[in-house]
Amino acid sequence: MKGGNLAVRFFDQQVYPMLTNKNDIIKMLLSLIPLGGTDITNAVRAAVQDAVDKPSLRIINWSL
Repeated sequence: MKGGNLAVRFFDQQVYPMLTNKNDIIKMLLSLIPLGGTDITNAVRAAVQDAVDKPSLRIINWSL
């Protein structure tokens, strides 16, 4: 639970709203049931639009 800010979008046949609260992200991860049928095209489009709308999402700082 330590660290900086993050933003996560979950997707299957649809793209879900962006989550930024770590507890909400954990709840969503624990509720996932993979069933296949994912439309990756819409997920990539949403990610590109997020990066256009919010430039801070384009910066990734990896500490090794």
